[in-house]
Amino acid sequence: MIIKSHMFIFAKYRKTNTYLIFSHNTRLTTIKSAFDFHIEILINFQVMSKLFVLSICFVLAATALANIDDKCLGCICEVESGCRPVGCHMDVGSLSCGYFQIKQSYWSDCGHPGSSLESCADNKPCATECVHNYMQRYGTYCTGGRAPTCEDYARIHNGGPLGCRESATIPYWQKVQRCYQAKLEAESE
Repeated sequence: MIIKSHMFIFAKYRKTNTYLIFSHNTRLTTIKSAFDFHIEILINFQVMSKLFVLSICFVLAATALANIDDKCLGCICEVESGCRPVGCHMDVGSLSCGYFQIKQSYWSDCGHPGSSLESCADNKPCATECVHNYMQRYGTYCTGGRAPTCEDYARIHNGGPLGCRESATIPYWQKVQRCYQAKLEAESE
């Protein structure tokens, strides 16, 4: 009898009641009884379960780190359009649309919310969802895993997935920063 799994191939010799286990790294292990066979499966299942739980925790932690705050998001909106639904216009060779001046590639990367780029970009909740999705996707990617700051988010928004590393996005950040500082100061008064 041969049993296949994603990690092992188990073969049982009927006459001797010996189990052979061929693992994913081509090792051959011989187990003399069905009890040992079940223990081996259980141990491998426990290891895989722990790895799966750790990977889920890592993904959740990275997602939690990549949440842009409302003040920062509002300032990006102000810099891009005065936070108004301004439609689409040509900008650096492609259309930029709506509240956040979203381009086609940005809209694709944020998961295509809404029925089209144009309709989503001029609908503030949809455009905001798109920016949140984009920042969750690229926030910690750009920063190398550290929690992104408003500066990182602004520069990613302006310069793409690695925009936080590009010196060309610093002037854009300075515009957002003036707004952000004013909001922080107003909040502390």
